[in-house]
Amino acid sequence: MNLKSTGKAFMSIHDDFFRLDKQEKLARIDLEFHAPSEIISSTVQAGVPVLSGDFLTRLYNAFDFIPDRYKLDINVFFSDLEEYSEECLEEIFRKNMILELRVLGQKTHRRNRLVLVLCVIGLAFILLTAWLNRLWTDQGPVRDIAFFILDIVATVPFWGAVDIYLVEGSERRKTVANIRKRFHSISFHRKG
Repeated sequence: MNLKSTGKAFMSIHDDFFRLDKQEKLARIDLEFHAPSEIISSTVQAGVPVLSGDFLTRLYNAFDFIPDRYKLDINVFFSDLEEYSEECLEEIFRKNMILELRVLGQKTHRRNRLVLVLCVIGLAFILLTAWLNRLWTDQGPVRDIAFFILDIVATVPFWGAVDIYLVEGSERRKTVANIRKRFHSISFHRKG
């Protein structure tokens, strides 16, 4: 195996795994299951069946495997539709996606509040340090240790806020962006 052929294979690897429509910029993926009960959560009893976390994770992970310039077109095939029709499954999926986006939005709102609280706590410790610096004029090792600890305590909330906002938030923003911008369609079919 030479380096040049490896480079060509690397650049075209998506063509080996997925059906890519380069004109429409669509990546078509087929998923197969025995029955809808495999993708519906059996632990959650609700008016509208709730899709399993495993199925949703599979869909979210599919975005990682296709190039960013492509939208995802998913066909789900079942050997047995059970009591569901294809249209009913599409409606269940649509409602689950609306619920998923709402839950992700609520989580983002809660995380943003936590980031704000951590920043306020960090700012409070910075102001406390400045205030104590003006009052505590005696030099000595106790003062140095106290201010060293206050510096650390003031810095930790800011780093926590950065971690929550940038690291955790970027994954959530990526998921929401994929659902909103890169998801083209999903359809459910009886196999055969």
